[in-house]
Amino acid sequence: LLESPHRSEYRNIKIYNRLIPIGPAQGGSVKEAGGAIKNYINRIINYIILQNSINLNNGNYNFIIMNPIQFQTSLGSIYTGRLQVGLRDKIWTNIWTIQDSNGVYILQKDFENRLKGYKPKLVINSCTDNLKGNVRNLLNNNFSSYDMKHPANNWYNMAKQNII
Repeated sequence: LLESPHRSEYRNIKIYNRLIPIGPAQGGSVKEAGGAIKNYINRIINYIILQNSINLNNGNYNFIIMNPIQFQTSLGSIYTGRLQVGLRDKIWTNIWTIQDSNGVYILQKDFENRLKGYKPKLVINSCTDNLKGNVRNLLNNNFSSYDMKHPANNWYNMAKQNII
C-alpha cells in the first residue's frame, strides 16, 4: 500500500488541460516508489516473512499496488518544486475522514471494500510515516498487515545497508 498517487502516476494532457491516471508507483528510479518496488519487493517480502515468522505457501501470487486514497493529495501535478508534506498530510487526512450522512467514512469504506475484494494473503502498509497509522487502524480490524517504510528512497537505503 502507498498513500495516494504521486506526480509520476499521471499523464498531463496539456491540450485538454487534464490529468490522466496511469497507475500506482510509476517512477522508474530505485529511489522512487516504482523502481524500488520493482527492484526490492522480493527482498521486502522475505524480510517481512522472516521478521514475523509468517507461513506463506510456496507458489505464485498476484501482486497489487494500491493507494487507500485514489486522489493526488500532494497536489504534485499542479505545482513544481519540493513536496509540501504538511499540505499533503492535511489534504490526505481531511479526505480520509469525509463522512456520509450516516457517519460512514466514505473513502475508508471504499478502500476496505477494494482490499477485501482482492482477498490478500499479505498486506504491506508502506504509506508514508505521517499517514501510516491512519491506514494501520483500519487494517488491524480486517487484515493481517505489516508496516514497512515507504519504498521511495527508503528501500534503496535499506538495501545499501544490507537490512533487506
